Amino acid sequence: MAHSLTKAGAEQHGYPQGEGRERKTRSCRREIALRRHIAAKDKRQLRLLAASEGRRVNDYYIEAVNDFLEKHADRLPKL
Repeated sequence: MAHSLTKAGAEQHGYPQGEGRERKTRSCRREIALRRHIAAKDKRQLRLLAASEGRRVNDYYIEAVNDFLEKHADRLPKL
């Protein structure tokens, strides 16, 4: 099961409320803003990939977090 970066998902996995800034997206999901730092070379490569595939760079970050949480689901506390 894939996880998403929603406030409910964050609370479910034990992240404190108030981390980041909430916003509503077009699909009316609640999301929390997340600051990330990556190497300039990696950012440039993500932009090129996103442009060639017609996707948003943010889609790759969401995909990476979802993959990571799915991979380590056995380590997450059961709530």
